[in-house]
Amino acid sequence: MDIASRFASTAGLALILCFHATWLAAQQVIWPELAPGHVVARFGESVATNGLDLAIGAPAGDGFVEVYRRTSDGWVSVQRLVPVDTQAYGYRLAISEEWLAIASRDLASSGWPSFIDLYSRPGGHWTFSQRLESPLPGSQGYIARMQLSDSALTIASDSESGRTRTFNFDRVEATWGGVGEIHLPYSSQYTGRAIASNENLLVTSDVYTQALGGWGAVSTFARVQGTWVHASAMSSSVMPPFYYGTGVLLCGGRLIVSVSSYSLNPQSGRVLIYERDFLDWSPMAEIVPSADADYRFGQIMHCNDSTLLVGGDPANRVIAYSLNDMHDPAVLVVNDPTSPMTLRKMAVIGGDVVVTDPSATDVPFGPALGAVYIFLNALDPIFKNGFD
Repeated sequence: MDIASRFASTAGLALILCFHATWLAAQQVIWPELAPGHVVARFGESVATNGLDLAIGAPAGDGFVEVYRRTSDGWVSVQRLVPVDTQAYGYRLAISEEWLAIASRDLASSGWPSFIDLYSRPGGHWTFSQRLESPLPGSQGYIARMQLSDSALTIASDSESGRTRTFNFDRVEATWGGVGEIHLPYSSQYTGRAIASNENLLVTSDVYTQALGGWGAVSTFARVQGTWVHASAMSSSVMPPFYYGTGVLLCGGRLIVSVSSYSLNPQSGRVLIYERDFLDWSPMAEIVPSADADYRFGQIMHCNDSTLLVGGDPANRVIAYSLNDMHDPAVLVVNDPTSPMTLRKMAVIGGDVVVTDPSATDVPFGPALGAVYIFLNALDPIFKNGFD
């Protein structure tokens, strides 16, 4: 049946209940082009977009990063970036208007990614500029998440012990450096379990802290004279197995926070939407799947200033909400029998929606080649928010 949703006012918060809908199918599928003898790529392990470029990481083996741009017929490759002396190139990606960050690891190390290559794009072509090293090399912490603006690079590192620490690099003219750790004004062993940033704000979460009363906390930092300064913090009354802050996004003037479970649970996760109130946030809406229980709801998300994508269970489904009018979300589905839809990423670029599965195979039960599924102009007739 058609998409439907309804609002119910609960203590001033709009509750959005999502029903089943007519699903739209992907129109473009991109498989990686590999050198002879290579059968595994994990293409789609990482995704980054700045609204013009779509960067896809394929970190198996030495790894590579493919950069795509939109044409009238779909997305086409314009550049491939490859490592010189590292492996797992493209394990994590972050992009801004003028910079691209690619995480990789040392050939001589058995640890997780600990290097970041930064590219600038003079003349529109991505060109290597500088290499940064993680403040926590080897088993002390691997680069798990990255956020990039034209002036700041933020990384969250997870250690073998499970602790998470977050660091920031600043750019001065064409040089990156000045690394410093992000500290919270309350007890936290997992700072940066989710991170989001733009030029002016940085948001981090710690899903396990109880320092603010509930399980999980989300903190906002403001950029003051080139330094991130803690501005506010929020918590929730949720209890395990659900955690507050499993995902965070900055979407224009809104903050998106997901509340979901890491283990099988008969209840559903939810997504909370806040509006900016100076350096604090005011609750705006709560999105809850109303039909089948979906404890993963909100663990995977992406947005731009006008559209929010939310993934969950079933894993091949993406729900797209217009942040200007959330009454009529679109539900997109990937129908590929060779795709287990694991560890997928997603992105919204203009009217297109990108979903990846790094475990997809081009033949049944084949190696993890990876694939990218693109819904071309999927949001145009729904949200009227496409390419110019």
